Amino acid sequence: MRVKRGRMGLVGLAIAALAASVVSAQDARPFNDLLLHLLDIHPGMTVAEVGAGRGDFALQMADAVGPKGRVYANEISQENIGQIERAKRERGVSNLTAVLGGEDDARLPGPVDRLVMIDVYHHLAKPAEFMANVRKYLNPGGRLAVAAVVNKRNPQAKPSTSKTHDPCVSDPEDTKKAIEQAGFVFETLVLHEDPVRAYFWPTSYVLIFRLPGTSRQ
Repeated sequence: MRVKRGRMGLVGLAIAALAASVVSAQDARPFNDLLLHLLDIHPGMTVAEVGAGRGDFALQMADAVGPKGRVYANEISQENIGQIERAKRERGVSNLTAVLGGEDDARLPGPVDRLVMIDVYHHLAKPAEFMANVRKYLNPGGRLAVAAVVNKRNPQAKPSTSKTHDPCVSDPEDTKKAIEQAGFVFETLVLHEDPVRAYFWPTSYVLIFRLPGTSRQ
């Protein structure tokens, strides 16, 4: 994993080494653990995952925030909402709420301290409108994490007009600029060498942002 920080941009920044996680091919937790660490998610927080899929990471966040915290697991698919609800019942989780969103708005029930988007941003049908609405859900001092993948076998891979490209494969610099244009302030880039995904997309990245005029909470 490599970390790039601060106001100097993404090129020529100092690189810090972080300890690598040793996992089996079936264990997807190292990247999730990294996100929890980067966002400093702790008990009592209210957090959200946009595009939560089956709810795996949202459930992990529910453990992290504890019974006094709250997690919103957003999805645009009613089928996925059903999967999240089933997983919630099976785990006996009481502090997670599944939220059906729209193309331009996550429709969260209230403000959050942290908001996470994993392999979601480049799939948004209306990114400008959606991210404008994301801003209104973040509390002062809140943080936004946007994660995607870099194809190291083809480092130049970016979203294109091709119908065959994978929108999750993207250039972190391009993603950073797009999120900044939506009104967020860049803080940190982390590149994560993921042994689970090494056979396909070996490197994930996470961009951390905050709202203008706020400091780290």
